Amino acid sequence: MKKVDNGPKAHVWFICNINTQVGVEIAQRVLHDNNVVIGGINKGLGNLEVGETTSQDNLQLLLSKHGSNNSLSFVEIDPANSTSCQMAFSDAFNRRPTVDVLVNCSHTMVLGEASRYENWQVNEQFESNFFHHVNVIKAILPHFRRQLQGHIINIMDSTASLAIPGLSLLCAANRALSGFCESLALEVSRFGIKITNIIAPLEASLFTQGVVMTEDEQTSEHVTRLRNIIVREDIYPQQAITDIVHGVISIACNPNPPHRFVIGSDSITAVKEQIQREAEELDDMMEVSYSCDFDLLEPEHVGYGNHMNQKIKLEHDETKGTYM
Repeated sequence: MKKVDNGPKAHVWFICNINTQVGVEIAQRVLHDNNVVIGGINKGLGNLEVGETTSQDNLQLLLSKHGSNNSLSFVEIDPANSTSCQMAFSDAFNRRPTVDVLVNCSHTMVLGEASRYENWQVNEQFESNFFHHVNVIKAILPHFRRQLQGHIINIMDSTASLAIPGLSLLCAANRALSGFCESLALEVSRFGIKITNIIAPLEASLFTQGVVMTEDEQTSEHVTRLRNIIVREDIYPQQAITDIVHGVISIACNPNPPHRFVIGSDSITAVKEQIQREAEELDDMMEVSYSCDFDLLEPEHVGYGNHMNQKIKLEHDETKGTYM
């Protein structure tokens, strides 16, 4: 008699930039839960330090433990190249008939005063945290549409919701991605595709991503403080990484995941305070805002008088080939 497997269905995860610190630890947990991981290796990142080890060491450890049962495999992907992204997902879907979850991990932040940024630094920040993600998402969407399901998870940090001095480019890139995904989610919901932006603790980005700093001899107190923290302190934010992994696992296969998922009590408090400030500003300016409501703006109401009516009439008659 054939044995019936009544256990939970294994989900297939594609983790882009799996050779980042966050990517490695998410893969560890996903594999521990008896799921399948296809890891996108971005060779442009090199061999990143992860605490006292490196990302390459951890990937080799994972491969030795899970590679023999085909629950872990790797494909090369260059998120900067749309063709590379398409080939990576073609390879992934040739190995597995479906992919349930896509995880995007960022890997670069630019630190400095906005007035000091050079053009290449602006480009690098947006390439890493916006255009790379867009390339990856565009490449997997045809597959998700065909299978009528899929969950895209983008791991960001609190700069996606909060303004932080010295990280204006990161704020801009993350908010660009957030806005893109909010609109995209409305477009693809009919295909059963979900999109969630993870708002992770900032320290996870500060101590695990590659940091590009502007060459400022004199800078603001906020920027100086961030620089000193990053340069002088040898910190690996294990608790923040653990929280991110727990959050990703918790919402990944949720049938109704949130569009935005904030991790950590400090981040939640900060986001709530920001929302409260925005609500108070709306209340303060409500009378002025309502005063701008008009069903119809007559020319004399905006200071043009009868001359505007005459101009409109002339232009209208010109379209008919007659002049007044």
